[in-house]
Amino acid sequence: MYSVMSHIVTPRPVLRPQSPRAGPECRAVNEEDLQYIATAFRTFDPDDTKTITYRELKVALRALGFTVKKGDVLELLQKYEKDETSRVTFEEFNSIMIHKIESRSLDEELGTAFKVFDDDDSGKISLSNLKRIAHDLGDVIPEDELRAMIVEFDKDGDGAISRKEFANIMKYASVDHHHG
Repeated sequence: MYSVMSHIVTPRPVLRPQSPRAGPECRAVNEEDLQYIATAFRTFDPDDTKTITYRELKVALRALGFTVKKGDVLELLQKYEKDETSRVTFEEFNSIMIHKIESRSLDEELGTAFKVFDDDDSGKISLSNLKRIAHDLGDVIPEDELRAMIVEFDKDGDGAISRKEFANIMKYASVDHHHG
């Protein structure tokens, strides 16, 4: 499960308000976040134009776990996009993402990431949810491995991952990722 989920959620174990913009319930952006932002930009700029469109920005934000509507993205463009081309440079994207990351709490991050997996709003991450996200990410993971991921973390034995179990996975992944 961690391998599939790590594409969506970069484990973030500590809330460290270091930036003047980051509040007490939020966390500061770290080096890992900056690398994640750069990778995301490159992913949504496959033709290497050094810019992304409004639509690509919207998809990138959603892929990074932010719930955004058209108006939200237009507002971000108005605030950050300086040359009025309706295209966002890496520097502008970086500023947007730093702002978005610093203004969101860890609980919001987990909730948003959970919703990416729970695309049918069942309140659980099922085998079919995992199959879809693996497929969407281009991962070829055999069904028995996906089942094993659920079994490993399904503490209440209902055959799916609850929000609480998902939070435990992210804590486990965070410890494993940063200490192992």
